[in-house]
Formats: sequence, structure tokens, C-alpha cells
Amino acid sequence: MKIYLPQIIGTIMSLILIFTTIFLIYKRKLKSEFGLFWLFLGLFLFIISIWNDFLILITKLFGFMTPATTLYFFGIFFAIFLHFVYSIRLSKILNNVTILARKLAFLVKEYDELKKNKDNPP
Repeated sequence: MKIYLPQIIGTIMSLILIFTTIFLIYKRKLKSEFGLFWLFLGLFLFIISIWNDFLILITKLFGFMTPATTLYFFGIFFAIFLHFVYSIRLSKILNNVTILARKLAFLVKEYDELKKNKDNPP
């Protein structure tokens, strides 16, 4: 079995991704729900960089012409999936900000009314 430079680089980069993800989860800089996603991606990249026949099998299974096309397809799919997940999270955050802004406006109005009533007793 001949080892090529892209396999070595792919293996090193996938191991860096796996260990960085584990480190960030351990330091609580990355939530475990996203960490699992990145760990699975790193593991998948590690498998295809070590076992080139697996990538060829996936290429034949999906009917792509070359393994590079398979990698591009899954890379684009991964990017679209991430955008979709973050769009959902951003929508939830924006809804929460809107609710908080309304509550704050109500509290400020109530505070101003109480302050006005305190300054001008009947």
C-alpha cells in the first residue's frame, strides 16, 4: 500500500480536528451538542484519509465519477447543513431578544410611571 502526501496531510488535519474538539469541549468553550458533530466529522475525515478504499466505495455507492467529486459534494452538504442549523439557532435567539426588548420596554414604562407618581403625590 502506497501512502501519498494528501493522505498524510488529511490524517494529521483530521487528528488535529479531533483533539482540538475534545480540548474545547473539556474547557467548556464548545457545547457538547456541537462537539459531537465536529468529532464525527473528524472521525469520518480520519477514516477516509487512512482507508482510501472507503472513499472509493462511497463514490461508487453514490454514483459519482471521482472521489474528489464525492468530497466536494459532502463538503457542500456539510456547509449547507451548518448554515441551516445556525439559521434555526439565530431565529430562536432573535425571538428571545424581541421578547426581552418588549419586557424591558414595559418595565421602563412602569418604572417611569412609578417615578412620576412618587415625584407628584396626589
